[in-house]
This record gives sequence, C-alpha cells and structure tokens, in this order.
Amino acid sequence: MKILILGGCGYIGRAVVRYLVGNQDVSQLVIADIQPIKGEDIVAEVSSKKVSYYDVDINKQDLLIQAMKGFNVVLNASSHEYNLRIMNAALESRVSYIDLGGFYHITKEQLALDDEFAEKRLTAVIGMGASPGITNVFSILGSSYLDHVNEIYVRTGCIGGTGFPYSPKSVLEQVTISPIVYKNREFQVVEPLSGWERYDLLEPILEIEGFLAISSELATLPLTIEGAGSITHRIAFSDALTRNIIALREMGLLSKFPLQIKGMEMSPLEFVRQYFVSQNQSCSLDAYMSLRVDVIGEKNGSNRSVVLQAVEGPRSDCRLSGPSLLAGLSAAVTCHMVGVGRIEMKGVIPPERALEPEILLDALEREGVRFTIQEHPLS
Repeated sequence: MKILILGGCGYIGRAVVRYLVGNQDVSQLVIADIQPIKGEDIVAEVSSKKVSYYDVDINKQDLLIQAMKGFNVVLNASSHEYNLRIMNAALESRVSYIDLGGFYHITKEQLALDDEFAEKRLTAVIGMGASPGITNVFSILGSSYLDHVNEIYVRTGCIGGTGFPYSPKSVLEQVTISPIVYKNREFQVVEPLSGWERYDLLEPILEIEGFLAISSELATLPLTIEGAGSITHRIAFSDALTRNIIALREMGLLSKFPLQIKGMEMSPLEFVRQYFVSQNQSCSLDAYMSLRVDVIGEKNGSNRSVVLQAVEGPRSDCRLSGPSLLAGLSAAVTCHMVGVGRIEMKGVIPPERALEPEILLDALEREGVRFTIQEHPLS
C-alpha cells in the first residue's frame, strides 16, 4: 500500500508517519509539502526506506494531480481550506481520500461530491481526526448501547504548555465563526463564544469551561443517528488562552469588518492572523487533549446516558502533543483500513459510518491512549 501525506511536515502528518511506518501493509509513505528542509529532517529522523519526501505545492492543481498518481490513499493533513481542491485532484487521479475535517460549511460542500467518488469507485472519508473523527465514532458507539437516542453532547478540552494547543488559524476560526447547533430537530446558528458551560473531562484536565464552536460533527451526526433531536459541540482551552481570546474580542481585534490603514484595507481579525504567522506561532508541544461524548436516550424503557471519553498528552519520544497524536492516530488507522479495502463503502463518508468502533478502540488501547466508557441511569 502506498500513502501520500499532503501537508506531511506538520505535527499531525508526523504523527501519522509515526503510527504507519511499522505497519507491514504499508510499502511507501511519501511526505508531500513545500518545506524540503523540514521534510528531509523528518525522513532522517524516521530512518526507514519506506519514508521519503516530495516537494508539492497544493496550489498548483496540475502538479498536485500528477503527484497523487500511483498511490492507494492520499491523506490531506493540510489546512481545511484546501479540502475541496485536494478532493477534486483525488477524483482526477482516481485515488481514495482522507482528511481531518473542514468545519460545518466545508463539510457540507464535500458531502456533495458523494456521487462523483462513488461513480469512480473511490472512498473519501472526511473529518477523520480527533474532533471531528474520534468523537463521531464515539457518538455512534454510544448510540449502540441504547434503544433510542435523544441527545448527543460533544465536549473537548485542551490544556498545557503555552500558546495554542493546535493551529492558531483553526483556533481563531473556532472563536469567530458562528457555530451551528441542532436543537429540537432543527439547525440553528448561534453567536461565537456563546453557550458557556462547565464540564468534567479525564485527568489531568478535569473541570473546564467551554463554549459552543463550529464543527464538522454537526454536518453529519444528525443525518446518521436517527432520533437524536439535539446535538451540540463545545470546546475549551486553558484559562490563560481563554482570557487572551476574550481580551482580543473585547478590544475589537476579532472583528471581520475591514479598516482603512494608510491606504491598505484589512480587518482586525486578518491582522491578528497575519501577526501569528509572522511570529511563526505554532502549537504547543506540551498540550493535553481530552474528548467527551455524552449520548442520552432510552434503554429498556428507562432513561440512560452513555459517556465516552479519551485523553492523550505529549510524548517526549516523538516531540508531539496530545491533539496531534489523537488526530494522527485516527487518520492513520483510517488510511490503513481504506488502503487494504477494509472500508468497502464508496463515495464521501463521515467517520461514524466509515470506521468500526472496535477498530478504533483497539488502536487507542494499543497506543496507550486512556479511554473510558460508562453507562449511567438518569432520573
């Protein structure tokens, strides 16, 4: 099996290489990016004949299509703004496709390519990271414990280190794009940084305060899990990062309205984004990530809840953070399953339909990721 990892020099791409390099079914892993020095450093660090680096600019469609040819699977570990471009290149190259998620609106556009992938007998698994990804599979697994599902609550939290737990660009989008919630069987748009709630996660995060955020889960779970009338998604960060985000908002620096500054037009939000890029601000390598999914419904005539949780922290042996490791593990498992034909469905598929929960749980256990599944009666 040959796998191409676009954006492979990033932390999640490195995590995928870590998980797949020892897999006997994988004959070739190509890290594709526009960072040759970093790419060659990763290849040298892994020290495996399976792994190589290839310089690919995903903005050049013809070269992108050419680079994909001959591979069994392409994993898009780049920014979600490139999802549709890379999916179309995968169609042209006749290669199966996997990505890490594209928030609600991009996910809806990706689902519209279902017929085209199905017609070419290709599989595209979208949103197969940590959240979305593991949280989707947890949702379908929790649903299997119940006779009827009424509500699903996805909650995540990241703490540890300094700065951002993952891409600053993604964090800024999560606090400025209006979230979608599913309540009373209807999709609703709410304000960014709203719906604050305190909840408990696994150690070492424990109690944390989170808010409603835009997510890919809301684009697919209401369609997949029949009966669920309410589904929400919340995220939480460290107290320090949360305070800084609130301060930026109160100063108007998260505004999307453009300003004229010395003949240039730019919004405060775009300035903040560009500032972090110029400072080479990357994610913290010391971050922990915890995922929690509460599935609430009925079993044998009584109200029950099923709570599924997982937590991962930084690992010094590979210099990767909890968020990168969780997303990388989920993506790596799916790459393997698609590559060997274990996922037989064709078309564009969300995580909860693509990956059997037992396969994910086995992978979490094998890699030492702590997870729990608890069932509780409700009054």
